Amino acid sequence: MLKSVFFKSCAAAVCLIGTLLFSGCTSVKPVTIATYNIQIGRGMDKKYDLNRTAEAIRQLGAETVILNEVDVKTARSNGDDQPAILAEKLGMNYAFGYASKRKGGVYGNAVLSVHKVEKLDVIDIPANGSESRSALVVKIHAPKPYYVIATHFSFEQTSKIKAVRLKCVDLLAKYIKDKKYYPVLFGGDFNSYHNSEVIRRVQSHGFKIVNDLSGKMVSYPSRKPRRLLDYLCIYPADSVSAENVRVINTQASDHCPVAADFLFK
Repeated sequence: MLKSVFFKSCAAAVCLIGTLLFSGCTSVKPVTIATYNIQIGRGMDKKYDLNRTAEAIRQLGAETVILNEVDVKTARSNGDDQPAILAEKLGMNYAFGYASKRKGGVYGNAVLSVHKVEKLDVIDIPANGSESRSALVVKIHAPKPYYVIATHFSFEQTSKIKAVRLKCVDLLAKYIKDKKYYPVLFGGDFNSYHNSEVIRRVQSHGFKIVNDLSGKMVSYPSRKPRRLLDYLCIYPADSVSAENVRVINTQASDHCPVAADFLFK
């Protein structure tokens, strides 16, 4: 009788292990990651309110968030160190990447995370000639570590600046592959439409764009969104799966955040 129970227990254990291996199950549950252009803490009403920005981020329920248009000690933002203040309000860690100067301070991209954020690099990227732009590279020390590249491309919708954005994509794709920073979440405000050559170029480098590219998903302007400008991408494409990709309705900025639930394989 005891021998029979023993063999049945062993068989059950083997069956469970086989099921897990067959299903490729390597993570208990998905994690939420988001990208959000916060327009230096100003909403569609033009009012500066970092508490409102923090609450909009909190509502995402994300473990890691890419932020664009972040000020550090500028006159226009009351001298606030925005990434430090937001991180403190939300109980998160952060890294900031300088992009350009503003009166009294600087402006750029940031990454917030509930995990340790290791700042690896800030890459100068091609821009419009009137201001510099950059990409912030970090490692997120989650139970399953991953990399994040947060960037913000120049906004002008001219043929010249569209070509500049293509150069940005090529530069960052080469950087990621040369460094072998895998898996990586590449995201931010690309200032590129869902059917643009820039988005096709991102895909041509082997990135999986998790956004709905049918034209139904829109993130800008937040009051009445008409365009998709904010993206989350994965490399290698099969290293992470994404589900429940969504745009969150808020007017705490001129952009709406984009979030998705990721399962690392």
